[in-house]
Amino acid sequence: MDDAARTTIGLLIYDRAPPLSLARLAADLDAALAGCGEGPRRMSWDHDDVAILDLGASRVALGLAAGPGGMGAAVAVSVGPAPGQAGGRLARRRDALARLIAERIADRYPPRERRWSEVAGAATAETLDALVEAALPMAEEPPELRRLLRRLDESLAARARVGRPGREPAPPLATPAPEAAPQAAPSGLGEVREALLAAREGMEEAPSKVRRLAAHTLDAATMVVALPVGAAMMTYSIGRGASLQASARAAALSGIALGAANAWGGVGALGAALGVA
Repeated sequence: MDDAARTTIGLLIYDRAPPLSLARLAADLDAALAGCGEGPRRMSWDHDDVAILDLGASRVALGLAAGPGGMGAAVAVSVGPAPGQAGGRLARRRDALARLIAERIADRYPPRERRWSEVAGAATAETLDALVEAALPMAEEPPELRRLLRRLDESLAARARVGRPGREPAPPLATPAPEAAPQAAPSGLGEVREALLAAREGMEEAPSKVRRLAAHTLDAATMVVALPVGAAMMTYSIGRGASLQASARAAALSGIALGAANAWGGVGALGAALGVA
């Protein structure tokens, strides 16, 4: 493959997000490359964290992202061909130009670490997002959240053991017992299920900002049906960084536990009415 048809990507990794303006940085870069003679220039944005500058057959991109709960940050710089192009003069000098841009940023905002990589073809917002997310630390579940989830697991396991077959059967009744009326879902449980399904469908491909919003939505929905669990998750999300996986797990376990408790209460009430409980 022609060397100009590859893209060089540099990552500047920080312990905390540097106080730089990506919009101003992109505007300065656009002005600096205005006279390079590469052809028409076009600036586009993916949300507000990735700026892409296409100059004829070449593409220069900048990205800025922070880790969950402010745990780390990264600035991405890429230089290579534009989509469907073999690459122009800038793309043929991709290594030198990408390192020059990265060093200008690093001079003002010194990073903790620098990483360099190459990809075939043009870089996209998804390319930069994947590299940035892989470089940033992931938020870990705090001990209090792990204890909370373990108690929920143990409670569900205990209820499952109570309902297992093999218990001594109750004496036969003189008349057939009427069937128990189906129990209505507790108020708010439907919202938790809908939010959980929506979060699972978009968990893999949703941008990081959407995942954080989905985590906060799940926490709020969980508070409707399980206030202590939802409040604990909301506190964790705000103080330690939103974790969609942890919020989804807490919402699912809360919904299952509430549904099981509601169903078991209905069975106990029916037994008491028949005199066999």
